[in-house]
Amino acid sequence: MRHTNALQICAHDRLALLASFSHIAGVVDILRALLNGAALLPFDFRGRGIFDLRDWLIQQGITIFHPTPSLFRRFAESLNGEQQFPKLRVIHLGGDTILKRDVELYRTYFASDCILYCGFGSTEAGIIVHDFIDKETYFTDEIVSGGYAVPEMEVFLIGQEGEAQSKTPTGEIAVRSRYVALEYWRRPELTCERFTVGPLGPDDRTYRTGDMGCQDPDGRLRYVGREDFQVKIRGNRLDLREIEIATLKIEGIKEAVVIAAEDDDYGSRLIMYYSWDKRSGPSRTVLRQSLSEILPDYMIPSQFVRLDRLPLTPSGKVDRRALPQPDEGRPELGNQYVAPRTPVEAVLAGIWAEVLRVERVGAHDNFFEMGGNSLLATQVTSHMRNRLHIEVPLRNLFEAPTVTQLAAQILHDPAGRANLERAAQLVLELERLSHAEVELMLQATSSSKEDRL
Repeated sequence: MRHTNALQICAHDRLALLASFSHIAGVVDILRALLNGAALLPFDFRGRGIFDLRDWLIQQGITIFHPTPSLFRRFAESLNGEQQFPKLRVIHLGGDTILKRDVELYRTYFASDCILYCGFGSTEAGIIVHDFIDKETYFTDEIVSGGYAVPEMEVFLIGQEGEAQSKTPTGEIAVRSRYVALEYWRRPELTCERFTVGPLGPDDRTYRTGDMGCQDPDGRLRYVGREDFQVKIRGNRLDLREIEIATLKIEGIKEAVVIAAEDDDYGSRLIMYYSWDKRSGPSRTVLRQSLSEILPDYMIPSQFVRLDRLPLTPSGKVDRRALPQPDEGRPELGNQYVAPRTPVEAVLAGIWAEVLRVERVGAHDNFFEMGGNSLLATQVTSHMRNRLHIEVPLRNLFEAPTVTQLAAQILHDPAGRANLERAAQLVLELERLSHAEVELMLQATSSSKEDRL
């Protein structure tokens, strides 16, 4: 009834079925149609593509269109303003974070009598808050997801100590209602963690969503991220969605998703996957520089992976599990590769390549543009100490962030230059030897010492 009343579904409606039958979005669309005598028309967007979807919506006279935000953005990008959708009266976005840019796309390409319906919830509770947006609705915040509690749903925030806090700026979103799931199948621990039953009995059930939100003065609940997307990088807690939202503000970027990858040596590191408009997409160097102007250092990803399109799940969300492993080759930078020219530059380039986990580093490559950060910079100075037996202050790497600049800085002292160059040459010669050759050299050295004794 919540869906029927909210969208005023009747027997004359024609609903597009884009999600899998086994996914909650697909189940919702099926029940919406069956319980109201409306027509349900399935469409395989993976098999037929975005351009077919555009024509199909018009030909079939679809009145209710229910894509995920990711799919909606791709769909809107295929439009040129000439298409008309005379029958379409509701676009229902849900299942992922809804952004201000989604509202702008709706306002640009769809008729004034078409409503953008934003529903936010979960499989365990269904839609718990919703919002109705028309052409006169404007938002200042980048994240639009959220709205007002639907009938028979009491929605509130839970603070860090576990108590309900109506005035808490940010907290976990919880819902109290008789219309939430009973339990997780054969997972009693998770059931106890997420569900609680109040003093009024089974109908007084509370479900903790795991989503974080805040409440505006007018009572509108805003979704701000998942607990799952809260990660710690170099001791700093951050929300991956903040980085994604900041990236989407950069001209030419179409999609962006950030993951935290565990690194046994250096802790977690951030990897960004993105796609761009080929006509205006920024280079990795420009992308990093743009982010550094609006985000702190620890929130800048160490690796950037450009894809033609981000992979989607059958339900239309970004499929994070299908994202490829980053290539260990030299990233695309704003400068061409120039090979190191001296033994010292060659050793430094080798150290950087090892620390940054890339195949090669050029003489003019910037350590930080290649994914370096303050923690990795300490690894560089440690390797320099072990291999070249020199102490280089950490600030030197920030002042001289390319191989050529750092080599020139540490060779500035004429007295130690010859010794350092000889040490670098020896390191290079040793690195060219096989393990067996090194063992033979060590044995020969040991035998020579014994003979002298």
